[in-house]
Amino acid sequence: MTRAREGAHDAAEDARGLTVKATRLEEAGRAARRAGDYATARARFETAIAMLGDDHSAWRTRLHIQLSRMLGLSGDRDASLREAERAVCITPPGASESVALARLAVALSHAGRAVDAQTSAQRAVEAALHAGDLEAEGIARMALGYALRSAGMPLAASQEVGAAVPLAAAHGDHEAVVTRLIDLANSLYLAGDGAAAAEAAARSVAEARRRGVALGMPAAAHALFLYHTGRWQSAMRVLDDGLAEEPRFPWLVLMRAQLLVGRGDLAAARRSLARAERLAPGPRAGGWDGPQETAADLLLWADDPAGALARVQEALATVEVTERNDTVRELAVLGLRALADMREAGHQEVLGRWQGVADRLIDLVRRHGALMREGHPEAVGGHLPAMEALAEAEYARAHGLVSARHWHRAAELLDGIGNPWRSAYARLRLAQAARRDGDSSADAVAAAALADAHRTAVRLRARLLQRMVESEASAWGRPILAVDPPLPAATAPRDPRGLTPRERQVLALLGNGSNNRQIASALGISEKTVSVHIGSITGKLGVGNRLEAAAIAMRLSPTPDGP
Repeated sequence: MTRAREGAHDAAEDARGLTVKATRLEEAGRAARRAGDYATARARFETAIAMLGDDHSAWRTRLHIQLSRMLGLSGDRDASLREAERAVCITPPGASESVALARLAVALSHAGRAVDAQTSAQRAVEAALHAGDLEAEGIARMALGYALRSAGMPLAASQEVGAAVPLAAAHGDHEAVVTRLIDLANSLYLAGDGAAAAEAAARSVAEARRRGVALGMPAAAHALFLYHTGRWQSAMRVLDDGLAEEPRFPWLVLMRAQLLVGRGDLAAARRSLARAERLAPGPRAGGWDGPQETAADLLLWADDPAGALARVQEALATVEVTERNDTVRELAVLGLRALADMREAGHQEVLGRWQGVADRLIDLVRRHGALMREGHPEAVGGHLPAMEALAEAEYARAHGLVSARHWHRAAELLDGIGNPWRSAYARLRLAQAARRDGDSSADAVAAAALADAHRTAVRLRARLLQRMVESEASAWGRPILAVDPPLPAATAPRDPRGLTPRERQVLALLGNGSNNRQIASALGISEKTVSVHIGSITGKLGVGNRLEAAAIAMRLSPTPDGP
């Protein structure tokens, strides 16, 4: 072999060795990212990028995009934006350019640069269409949807994300289909269509089960929108199924805590909150903001408004959120409610320095709304005005103002987005404000508001809210039963055997002689989940196997719950 050939051979071997090393580093980086080890993932991606020269520009672009995404998940938004900009700078025209521009659009949205994000996403769509690449087009439309939602145009966002779903399906990217359905649900919810949001989230769960995609996030999203639309029994069943398959997924545990707070089971909610924080500690671990909102809500229902306000202030100080982020609005509403509760409880400090806190919180809500309406006031969804009205009503209460008008508007807008839990709370406050007004129409207004609030609280089995409504009715000298008798079926006691609603359904089907596959098909769950439920059932019933459990089912004849 001549020296020239030897040199060429060595160069080829070096190139192959470089490719192998870079590939291994990329795979190790992806594995570390999936495991939540972001420091290791970053190191692996950066090392791989440094190894590759200019002749590997497409590969380097891909690595910069992955690194940008990972940094965004870890909460380092500035670094995420820098990596996205580097990807755009080195990528050649075509489908790769479209994907890089889409990643840049998402990073710009995270940074609060809404106009720049939309521009980048629209360029990404154009580049994908020019290249005729359906996969790139789906990624670009997803990024455009995210940018539009971040800019306060959720309905337009839902149209783009909805178009991205079939593009992912056509490419066979099942994980992307699930993710995009969840994003579609988020957009629809912010647009004010909670029922459609729950339906889109249900599709994400069905797709995840059918394609073997991780169930944790779609199940948590489905439970969230069922919760917001008042289908709490269904939400608990979804959580039971999700936790049976992914018991360590923090969002599922946190969503269970939120549902338990609504139900008034504060002790169990505290345990779930503590578990969620153990599973995902820290304010921004893997895109996780922690349970600040749920913890503050719990403290409010536990009559600890000062503790709730402290959690809100801690969250606003430590969680990296832009003013366009909906988290700001949610936290501000909780903080305003805490201040109003403190004032009504006679905390003298509310009259002093805490009034300044109330002013700052309502200013956050107002500035957030102004940013969302910037340039397109007609495009904002129904969720934004409903939450603004709730914030204004709590702000007035924090200042000791009689504000029946505020609470009436909040209740009507919350009805409009299909949020019965918050609407019932607003009607309780409406009744309290009407009683303080004391005019000739106050009695009728309060009676109607309390009847509506009580009916909802009973249906949801929201014990603490129901108790507050009944206490307010008693203060009027009107027993709530005279206003709105509770429905017996809704107040039925819990199963004395300790079975969950889903376990009772499985037990009923066992009693009918169904096997695991038939049960899974009937309930829309996996056979693995059925096996987990059967194991739990036999343990709770104190029997040795499914046949003994089926025998008990035949004697007891339990009936499956409704939706």
